Amino acid sequence: MAHLRKHLTAKFEEELAKAPGRHYKEDEHARILRRVGVRSWHFRGVGAHGVLRVAAEQGWQLDHSYPADPHGELHLCRLEAPSRRG
Repeated sequence: MAHLRKHLTAKFEEELAKAPGRHYKEDEHARILRRVGVRSWHFRGVGAHGVLRVAAEQGWQLDHSYPADPHGELHLCRLEAPSRRG
């Protein structure tokens, strides 16, 4: 789990560093939906539940916009309100 926590933390920090106006379009409430994908080799051994547990600790959840694919990426998302930015 230590490798997974380190990998996901770095991935989430990289995503959160992106400027909303440049990479995302805000909705009518000035929120943006941030998304990341985690390839299966990063969670081999701990399983997808391990990824979801670590992601939930940091405010991320499963992105249901993508179809389930056991051999593909696990897609995560986080809805970010304006008060959480900056």
